[in-house]
Amino acid sequence: MKKILSFALVSVFVLTAAVGCGQDESKVLMLISSEQETEFCNLAEETQEMLDIVADSIFLEWYDYVYEDKYEDVDSAIIAATDANEENIYKILENTEKLNALYKDIRDGDLKEEVKAVMQAYNEYYSFVIEVSGSFNDFSANKENLKKALSTAIKNLSIEL
Repeated sequence: MKKILSFALVSVFVLTAAVGCGQDESKVLMLISSEQETEFCNLAEETQEMLDIVADSIFLEWYDYVYEDKYEDVDSAIIAATDANEENIYKILENTEKLNALYKDIRDGDLKEEVKAVMQAYNEYYSFVIEVSGSFNDFSANKENLKKALSTAIKNLSIEL
C-alpha cells in the first residue's frame, strides 16, 4: 500500500513539474503509464513464481495422497500444502490486489491487449491454485498449461515494454 501511495504522489509531482516546465501532458502521462505497465509486468512475474511454488507443493502433496497413502483424505493433503506455503499465499493475495489496482490504471493504455492477456491468464492460474478443485488428474493436466499460458502472456508484454 505504501508503494502505491508513494508511486501516486511521485506521479502527481512529476506530472505537475513536467507540465509546469512546458512538457506536453500526454507525453508525461504516457511515461507514467509505461512505468505502471512495467510495474504490472514485474509484479505479475514475481507473483507467478510464488503461484508456481504453491501449485507444485499442492501437486506433490496430492500425489502423496493418491500414490503414497500419506494422508487420510485429499483435503488433508491440500491443507498440508497450503500450510507449508502460508507466507507465499499471503504475498500472492497481497500482490493480486496490487495487480488489480494497476490493471485498472493501464487496461486502456497502448498495450491494452498484452495487459489484458496477462490479467486473464493470471486470473485463471490464480483461481486454479488458490481455489483448488477437481481431481488429481485434472490438476496435474492443467497445472503446466496454465503456468505456461501466464509465462507466455508476461513474456509478450515484456517484449512490448
